[in-house]
Amino acid sequence: MVNPVQALRALQEIDVDLFQVNEELERLPAEREKRQATLDAMAAAIEERKTSMMQLKARNKEIEDTVVVQQQRIRKLEKESLTSRDVSVVEACRYEMRGLKRQIDEAEREAFGDVERIEALTAEIAELEERLEAERAVFAEYSSNVDAEIVDAQSRQADLQAKREARMSSDLDARTLD
Repeated sequence: MVNPVQALRALQEIDVDLFQVNEELERLPAEREKRQATLDAMAAAIEERKTSMMQLKARNKEIEDTVVVQQQRIRKLEKESLTSRDVSVVEACRYEMRGLKRQIDEAEREAFGDVERIEALTAEIAELEERLEAERAVFAEYSSNVDAEIVDAQSRQADLQAKREARMSSDLDARTLD
């Protein structure tokens, strides 16, 4: 008959190994999900920047349309001032043209600022997409490694579980386990 203390010690060692394997089986999928969430966050950041860039492009187009309308208005006022003989009408046209030219200058400055931001966002998006692709390649390799480790851990778990069952049934009396 085997010494119950030695049998319990051997059983305890198996239980410790089994506990470690079970922890590994819980940790690996959680770690993979965490990395996937990081990739998803990067992709969301890229989409957010693309949306911002599209809004800036739309705003820039609106500014361009407004500038075209104001330039057409200036041409109309120039024609009107050239055909009019009344000095007050000519001065009113010139006054309105100066105001329109100021508005055009301000709008063009805004448009240039938007273009600079669009260019910066384009470069940033390209850099982020490059990093994301690199991270996805690393994640694909990591994920396949995690799958292999999970399969290995499951086989170790099955082996340890079988050893535990064998040790419990043959080496120890049921009264000792109580």
